[in-house]
Amino acid sequence: MARFTSSGKFTGVKYETLDNSDRSYYIVYKIAGTSKTVHIGKRSEGITEEFCHQKRNEAINRAKFGDDAPVIKYKKKSIATLDELASLYFEDKALHNRNNEKRRKDYNKHFSPIFGENDITDISSEMIEKWQRDKSKEICKATKRLYASKTINNLINDLSAIINYAIAKGKFKGENPVKSIKRQKVQNERQRYLSIDETKLLLQEIRKHKDGEVLELFVILSLSTGGRIKTICNIKVQDIDFVNGIISLLDFKNSTAYKGFLSKEAMSYCQKWATKNNFKRNDFIVSYDGKRLFQEDTTNDEVKLISNRQIG
Repeated sequence: MARFTSSGKFTGVKYETLDNSDRSYYIVYKIAGTSKTVHIGKRSEGITEEFCHQKRNEAINRAKFGDDAPVIKYKKKSIATLDELASLYFEDKALHNRNNEKRRKDYNKHFSPIFGENDITDISSEMIEKWQRDKSKEICKATKRLYASKTINNLINDLSAIINYAIAKGKFKGENPVKSIKRQKVQNERQRYLSIDETKLLLQEIRKHKDGEVLELFVILSLSTGGRIKTICNIKVQDIDFVNGIISLLDFKNSTAYKGFLSKEAMSYCQKWATKNNFKRNDFIVSYDGKRLFQEDTTNDEVKLISNRQIG
C-alpha cells in the first residue's frame, strides 16, 4: 500500500494521487482481525476525506451491530468547482480586461482539463506545483519549444486571480493555495544587441540579395522601431507621418496600437521606396505591389517573410 497517502485528519482514510492530479479515496478497517480496504470514490466525484470518515464509521458499526447499526446521515457537500468559479470570474472581468478572452482560452486549455471539475477546497499547492513541473517539460504546439517560464508564471498568476476572486466573493473560505507557489526565474534581458559594425555588415549582405532593396527596408524599419516581423509587414504608407518622423504601429501580440519614431535614414528610405513604386496611402510599405510581404501559418502560428519574387 506504499502508493497510498494517509489522511492527516481522519484515521483509516487514505488516498491515491492519480496521473491527472485527481485523488481516489479508500477506507481501511479491521473486522475480526482481518484488514479490509474499500474504495469510496474520487475527489472529482465530490468525495471528501470527511465523507470517507463517515463511511468508515458506518462500516465498523455494521460489523459490530449488524442491521441494528445506527445510520449516520451525511449530506455530501455541494461542489463549487474551479470551472464554475472561473466562469464567474471571466464574466465579471469581461468589460474591464482587454485580454479577458485570451485569458479565458488559456484557462480552458491549461487548467480546466486538470483542475476544472475539482472542488475549490480540494485544490492544493502540491497539485499546482506538480502542474508547474509538468508544464515546464511540455512542448508548446505553436512554438514547438518548451513553454517559457514567463508564460507558465502568467498562467499561475491567472489561477491565483480566479481563486482570490472566489475568496473575495465568499465562495471559498481559506488561504489561496497559489500563494506559496514559487514562480520560475525569468530571463528577460536580451543576450546582446547588434553592434554598429555588425549592423553595417548585415545591410551589406542583404544588398547582395536579388530582393535586397525591400529586405533592406525591412531591416531598417525593424532596427528603427524594434517592431516584430508582423508589425513591420503591416505598416501602410498612411501610418507614416513623413513631416514629423512619427510612425503608427500595431503590437499584434498584445493587440495594441502605439507610436514610434523613425530615424532620418528610415524616413528617407520609406519615402523613396513609396515614390518609386507609386504606392497609395493604403498600400503596405514593405512590398512591391502594396500587398503584405508575409504569410501566416495558422497551423503553428508562425509568420514567415515572403515576396512575389519568392524571397528566400
